[in-house]
Amino acid sequence: MTSRIRYYLSSIPTLVWGIQNWLACLTLPFRRTPLILHLRNGIRFKVRTLMDVWIIKETCLDQDYEKHGTAIDEGWTVIDVGAAAGDFAILTAHEHPTSR
Repeated sequence: MTSRIRYYLSSIPTLVWGIQNWLACLTLPFRRTPLILHLRNGIRFKVRTLMDVWIIKETCLDQDYEKHGTAIDEGWTVIDVGAAAGDFAILTAHEHPTSR
């Protein structure tokens, strides 16, 4: 339990530094409409819940897929077969414009 708390607390600076409108994320539990999340690298996502923000944090800011998998090279064809918002595909397209 302590390691989880440490992980969540250590993620706060990542969220603040990686998301331009991070303060607006705090309104998500009270909103009826989605929020456009603006990452500092220029990517935007429509999010509905704090869990959406967390998934984008792990995929785009922590880059968990590349950290625990294979780094993407320019020119590769990447197929995102996940069931989420396509955040990995959007991140890959942004960071590797010559890939498909």
